[in-house]
Amino acid sequence: MKKNYILLICSFFISQIVIAQSRCSIVYDHPQYELLAYDTIHKMPQFVRFRESTRPKGENIPEQLNKLYKYAENESWEVVRTELDALGFTHSYYQLYHKKIEVHGVIVGVHCRNNKIESISGMTVSMGQIQSPIVNISTEEAIQLAINYFPAQEYKWQNPAEELEIKNIKNNAKATWFPSPELSYVNSDFNFNNTDIKLGYKLDLYAEEPLFAYRLFIDAGSGEIIAKEDLIQHIDKKGTAVTRYSDTQQIITDSFATNSYRLRETGRGNGIETYNMKKGTNYGAAVDFIDADNFWDSTNVNQDEIARDAHWGAEKTYDYFNYFFGRNSFDNKGAKIRSYVHYGNNYNNAFWNGSVMTYGDGNGTVFTPLTSVDVCGHEVAHAVTTNTANLVYSYESGALNESFSDIFGNAIEFYAKPKLFSWKLGEDITPNGLGIRNMANPNAKGHPDTYKGTFWYSGAGDNGGVHINSGVQNYWFYLLCEGGIGKNDKADSFFVDSIGILKAQQIAYRNLSVYLSRNSQYADARFYAIQSAVDLFGNCSPEVIATTNAWHAVGVGARYDSGKIAANFLADTFFCRAPATLNFINTSINTNKYEWKFGDGGTSAATNPIHTYNQYGTYDVELIATGCFVNQVDTIKRKTYIVIDSTYDI
Repeated sequence: MKKNYILLICSFFISQIVIAQSRCSIVYDHPQYELLAYDTIHKMPQFVRFRESTRPKGENIPEQLNKLYKYAENESWEVVRTELDALGFTHSYYQLYHKKIEVHGVIVGVHCRNNKIESISGMTVSMGQIQSPIVNISTEEAIQLAINYFPAQEYKWQNPAEELEIKNIKNNAKATWFPSPELSYVNSDFNFNNTDIKLGYKLDLYAEEPLFAYRLFIDAGSGEIIAKEDLIQHIDKKGTAVTRYSDTQQIITDSFATNSYRLRETGRGNGIETYNMKKGTNYGAAVDFIDADNFWDSTNVNQDEIARDAHWGAEKTYDYFNYFFGRNSFDNKGAKIRSYVHYGNNYNNAFWNGSVMTYGDGNGTVFTPLTSVDVCGHEVAHAVTTNTANLVYSYESGALNESFSDIFGNAIEFYAKPKLFSWKLGEDITPNGLGIRNMANPNAKGHPDTYKGTFWYSGAGDNGGVHINSGVQNYWFYLLCEGGIGKNDKADSFFVDSIGILKAQQIAYRNLSVYLSRNSQYADARFYAIQSAVDLFGNCSPEVIATTNAWHAVGVGARYDSGKIAANFLADTFFCRAPATLNFINTSINTNKYEWKFGDGGTSAATNPIHTYNQYGTYDVELIATGCFVNQVDTIKRKTYIVIDSTYDI
């Protein structure tokens, strides 16, 4: 049987389209994949969408991953999470191990439906880029080096109350704040553009005074720091976050004694609890807020009323993710949402530290207490990110991390208080009402609305500008919701049609929870946002067009070209016996309606038809493809394309 290999080989190279600001090339014409995105730096597939006729079964996935990435027996995979979605997909995420040692950040998603793999996503690396492991230091030495690099007056494990609290939080009698190093391969500074991958000890270092929490990778050979991640993910950099009280709302509390109610509930997941730190920094010393009649209306000089904002904000955030996405708390397993208010003395910030939400009171001039609903949503959204894409909190991946929290913080405000909604973040907590970021106009706060445009921050401060450069995706989301016309900082004219916040948030959530990974960059966010829109609304849909054009508007990638269509197809061409059944693979671009003529009188309107030729002979094949929106038609006709000849039957 002769196959049309010459066409396949040529088209593989000539049909690559390079995305702006991306190390990724896209291949449309491939015998097995409907779409292939290729990482040109690591020379590895980054995304594959299988053709319907070639989708493998959803079993023996580790072996299939090794085959896809051409890995050998030294590489293995372990499932880190599996989720179902409303579209009928099962999303399984696999962590890569090299000789049983984690390759940090290399987690790929396998997306199955009806026990068939439809696509595989995620960035991975070539094993030839991993340095030969050298281990000269012990785990104890790694801990001491970490302490030497980041000294503190008091670490969390040195406080008995904190040690008790982490056991309660983790529901594990052996849990501790004390570092527990484990070997891991990692790119220097989490930079996936850097192909130098080193072996190091991964450990978490938590300090109470001064407050910090870092995930460190200590080179196992030299003892130097390979990479550092800030585990405390703030609403903004220190000194910039502000909140104010919410209106009267309904909340759920716990009646634990006669005339005694506290801010705890068990109805949402495994519970929502809100505690009083009494201006301290010791979580183990936090106490309940108590009320006598469950009508929480008292105010005092300590501003205890803000605890109700935090409690209600956590409840509404849980409800939002559950109602729109079927998500059961931030880990999708019902994790208890603990909020701690009155952190520190006039503390001008709020943060998620990897375990709990924490809110300062502000100093009254920069910020008021940081417990507005958009800020609460922002912090819990950080926890959602930690439990999905787990974007590294630095540079572009960190900017995406912050932006997703802004997106969902404002979406939660729209859900909880639609009449008071604004595109500003934290407008309630800033005395001047201007907020700390403005998604409709990032430039108003000195943040960029165009990738590497005006106000783009290229320095190392603020973890590489995570709170500043988040403006790019923030503005993308605003344009996707509201639409817009104009010219960006790169002098590119744009037009974006609005799809509304309800559809836009579905695209953003699917991008974050299904496709993005540890080291995703802005170009990846664009690519997978478009794929998310295709999943949700279909290829060539108005939502796909708007998603693409909104990214073009913020300087990431080209605009959607709905006028460019091309009919094309592939099939086996030579058979020795009749009847012969063929699978026709449609590789047309920007089309959604098809008319096939098989040359024997048979026709079909299917996208990828299966046709049986019952007689010997030669047959012309014609495909008439109609464009998605402009109603243009493109036709391709291949003369004597199918040959069924018994002469060559052996």
